[in-house]
Amino acid sequence: MVGVYEVRAEVAAELRSMAGEAGAKTSPTQAWGLHPDQSFLGKPIDPDVVARVRGSLDKYQGPRSIQEQERIIGSKVSEAKKFAGALSAEYWAWTKKVKEDGGSCFKLPDDPKKGMPTQEEHIRTKVAEGLREMRKDTLEYKAWLQSLREKKEREKQEELEKKQLADIAFNQAADARFEERMQKAAEFRNEFKQRGKKYWQTELPQMKSKAALRPSSCPAPVSSGVESAASMAQRRKQESIRIQKTMSAEYSEWLRDVSVARFVLPLRPSDREERARQAELANQRVKDAAKEQAAYFKKLKEVEKFHHERIMGVVKERLEADKKYELEHEAVAKSQAAQREEQKQARREHEKKCRKELKDMATRVKEKKLFLEVAYNHNMDNGEASQKKT
Repeated sequence: MVGVYEVRAEVAAELRSMAGEAGAKTSPTQAWGLHPDQSFLGKPIDPDVVARVRGSLDKYQGPRSIQEQERIIGSKVSEAKKFAGALSAEYWAWTKKVKEDGGSCFKLPDDPKKGMPTQEEHIRTKVAEGLREMRKDTLEYKAWLQSLREKKEREKQEELEKKQLADIAFNQAADARFEERMQKAAEFRNEFKQRGKKYWQTELPQMKSKAALRPSSCPAPVSSGVESAASMAQRRKQESIRIQKTMSAEYSEWLRDVSVARFVLPLRPSDREERARQAELANQRVKDAAKEQAAYFKKLKEVEKFHHERIMGVVKERLEADKKYELEHEAVAKSQAAQREEQKQARREHEKKCRKELKDMATRVKEKKLFLEVAYNHNMDNGEASQKKT
C-alpha cells in the first residue's frame, strides 16, 4: 500500500509539472478566455476582488484543455493498471507458494455447548414451565374473581338490607302521617257536626223567631181569574201602584216611629276624683308618647349619623384609592416613558454597534483570503513538499 501512495504522489507531481509547462506558454487571459475588465460570471465586480481571484486562478497548475485532461487521465489509468497487475502477480505467487508448502494447520475449537440440552429440549422445558405458570395464574385469577363476586354479593346484600330498613321506616312514617291526617279529619268532622248541631238547634230557631217578630210587607193574596192580557196588565199595574203606595206609607210610618227616641241612656254618676285621675293618666300617656317619640327621633338621628359617617368613610376611601391609583398611574407612565427612552437609547446604541460591526465585517472580508487563494496556495505548498520528497 505504501507503494500505491508513492505512485499516486509521483503522478500528481508529474501532472502539476505538465500543467505548469502548459500554463507558462499561454497568458492568463488567453488561458481562461476572459475580458480583462469582466468577472468570471460575466458581471461587473470589485476590481480588487477580480484581481485577487484571477491571481489565484493563475496559480492553478492543473489541465487547462480537454486534450491535457484526457492525456493526464490516460497516464493515470495506465499507471493504475500496471500497479494492479503487479499486485495480482504478487498475490498469485503467494497463493502458489502456500499451496506448495504443505497441509493445513487449522483445527476447529471444542464445542462450547457440549453436554448442554438441545434446542428442542430447551423449548419443551420452557413450554412446560410456561404452562405451569399459566395454570397457576389461571387458578389465582379464578380465585380473585370468586372473591370479587362474593364481595359484590355482600355489598348487594348490605345495600338490600339498608333499602329494606329505609322502606320500613318510610312506611312507618307514612302510616303515622296517615293516622295523624285521619285524626285531624275526625276532629274536623266532629267540630263540623257540633257547629251544625248548634246552628240547627240554637241559631236557626232564634233567627226564625226574630224573623217572625218583624212586620210582614207581603201583599194580600188575590184570586186569579181568566182575563185578557191588556186588562191583566192594567190591573197588575194598578195593583203595583197600590202596593208601592202602601209600602211607602208603611215605611214612612216606621221611619217616624224610629226617629222618635223611646228610651234614654242612663247617665253615669259624676266623680271628680275619677275624672282627675283619668285626666292625669291621659296627660301621663301624652308625656310617655312624647318621650317615646323623642327617643325614636334621637335614635333615628343616631342611625342617620352612623350611616352618614359610614358612607363618608367609604367615599373617603374611594377618593384616597382614586388618588393612589392616579399617583401609581403617573408613576407607571413615567417609568414606562423612562423605559421607552432607555429602549430607544439601547436601539440607537445597538444600531451604532451593528453599523460598526458591519464595517468591521466588510474590512475583515476584504482582508481575508479567498477560498481560491487558500486552496491554490495549499495545493502549491503540497506540490512543492511532494517534489522535495521525491
